[in-house]
Amino acid sequence: MQIRSSGFSETWRVLAYTVAIALAFIALGRLQLATFDRFGNDNALARIGLVDAHPEDKLRQQAEQVAAASNDAVQRLPAGHRLALLRMGYELGYASHLMGASPCRQPTSRTRRGPRPSLT
Repeated sequence: MQIRSSGFSETWRVLAYTVAIALAFIALGRLQLATFDRFGNDNALARIGLVDAHPEDKLRQQAEQVAAASNDAVQRLPAGHRLALLRMGYELGYASHLMGASPCRQPTSRTRRGPRPSLT
């Protein structure tokens, strides 16, 4: 009998420690967020120059470079390979769209969607 009662109290003690640790992590997370908000550390990296404050122009320039390199690579492909590449890109984009949009749809719209359109 003594073994069961000590095992039972041990279980409650472990559960109490687990709850206390979980609450402490929640409190520390909130304290961290409050500290960052209070002292304005959200732009601290930009203020000391480690990151750009407004990286939109740099990202736009990189996107244009990638698009130009991609167009050059596609133009160098033979016509059959180019067609297969574009078809594969379309198929991957369609699958990505379905995977991303399906969880957001209402169940009734999923049944109304009907069959997938054919490219051929």
